[in-house]
Amino acid sequence: MKRGAKAKESVVRTYAAPPRGFDASKASERTRLRYGIPPRPREAPLQQYFDRVLSAPLTVVVPKFRRQPGVAGPLDLPLAPALPPQRHNHMGGATVTAPAAQGTMRWIQGTWTLPHIYQAPVDANAQGCSTWMGLFGESSTSNLFAGWDIRVARSGAQLQYSYGVWWQWSPGSRHAVTNLPAEPGDVLSCVICLDLGSHVRARLYFHNLTRRTVSTFFVTAPSGTELTADTAGWAVGNMIIDFDGPFVARFGAYYFDECNAGTTDSPVIHHPEQPVFLTNLDGTQDQAIPSILSDTMVRIAYAGP
Repeated sequence: MKRGAKAKESVVRTYAAPPRGFDASKASERTRLRYGIPPRPREAPLQQYFDRVLSAPLTVVVPKFRRQPGVAGPLDLPLAPALPPQRHNHMGGATVTAPAAQGTMRWIQGTWTLPHIYQAPVDANAQGCSTWMGLFGESSTSNLFAGWDIRVARSGAQLQYSYGVWWQWSPGSRHAVTNLPAEPGDVLSCVICLDLGSHVRARLYFHNLTRRTVSTFFVTAPSGTELTADTAGWAVGNMIIDFDGPFVARFGAYYFDECNAGTTDSPVIHHPEQPVFLTNLDGTQDQAIPSILSDTMVRIAYAGP
């Protein structure tokens, strides 16, 4: 393992690239570990993900990062307890909270088709949509997220789009993964998993199933914090770019599948239970409406102007 760039209050560690023609499905566990591919996990959903990843040829990308100072994180405000249905002006989607007897949230998994966006009919120069999943909680001193953003901005008569994968261990900065391709319409799968027995060290996996590219790396918590989250979530974020416009660009609808999460002290697999509606700034209008379609699937539909 080689040491990567130091993030704000965090440290990222990446792995060397495997040789050309490397076949992870035939390599020994020790060889796979050398290139950042972990041992087969103990949790059934993660085992299924692991087996599927190794079943097809992969391009392993050694990630490159760019800090994004000043970019708001998914939960700049804490999630306040509320009776169903929950409504918040910073996230919409679905969450699950683990009982205290099961320990804290240790891992989360999700797969989603990356949405395209269209400008809402308002006077705004730029709009965006942030799709993400993560582990968080009011009692935790840090929260860990992974996601994908898309933005559209006017340049004269033209619309210019930008998009990309990112991660954030808050209160540290957000970081873009600059060399992992992920475009609208691609199917992106992600796993966030704390090391066994640790609240400060986690591995992140990004897998673009459409392009068969995968990237994995370790990250440590911002100094002085631990991840002792009680909640896992799959969501769309407000991504305020222009206060004259909507919180989120028109994205139609997209689906989170393989919505699984697990805790430190229990083999129970958790799935989305609580829908959370994304509203505008003053809470008077829904911007995104979630629907929990099955144990492992959530639909998030745009409902703004």
